[in-house]
Amino acid sequence: MRTRLTNLAPLLLCVSAALAETTQPGIDPQLLKSLGAIDAKVAQVKDLTATFEQKKFSPLLKKPLVSKGTIYARNNAMLWDTTSPEPTRMRIDGSSLQIYYVVQKRVEQYPIKGKLAAMAANPLPRLDSLLEQFDIAADPAPQPADSKPTLHLLLTPKHDELKQYVKEVHVAIDPASGLADHFQILDPDGERTEITFSNQKADTGISDDTLKLNAPAGTETVQPLGPVQ
Repeated sequence: MRTRLTNLAPLLLCVSAALAETTQPGIDPQLLKSLGAIDAKVAQVKDLTATFEQKKFSPLLKKPLVSKGTIYARNNAMLWDTTSPEPTRMRIDGSSLQIYYVVQKRVEQYPIKGKLAAMAANPLPRLDSLLEQFDIAADPAPQPADSKPTLHLLLTPKHDELKQYVKEVHVAIDPASGLADHFQILDPDGERTEITFSNQKADTGISDDTLKLNAPAGTETVQPLGPVQ
């Protein structure tokens, strides 16, 4: 379950968060100003679609696990439609995480509570919400050369509830669009997940049907961690 919940980090950060024009202790004022400028663009985003490639690195594996697909986000829901190496659909909203394994004809449902619930409730989170959960700074780690101006951030969880799943998050944001191009998520067990987004499109008119699991009748549904409210 740790691995699945680690996936919440990119879900919460697919676009940079909004910001009220106030000072924030512990954040460089110039960085805060840059985030505020980005917010002026993303504050108007109603929905988001992007293709993704995820690479999961583990000390136990010689090669990374690679998956590809499309992500859809609108209002308080987000769906990861993975097509490779095998089809799965993962839906997250403010109360639950659901994974539909197409080949196995099985849906797993997990409740999301506490700070995870507060953040997952909005896939386009406000910066003041992120600041409550993370320390945010300019990323000091070496970065590959970018073909366009990019804002590199380092996010470190403040609370033990999130520290169980995420050690730190490195994110690269395109200031022109306000959308994230790349994430690197490190967890306490030494695993690393890299997610690269491309073909980002905002406000395409995503429907409720697009965000559904669309599991057919007869699909087995299980709740390994207890009932989902």
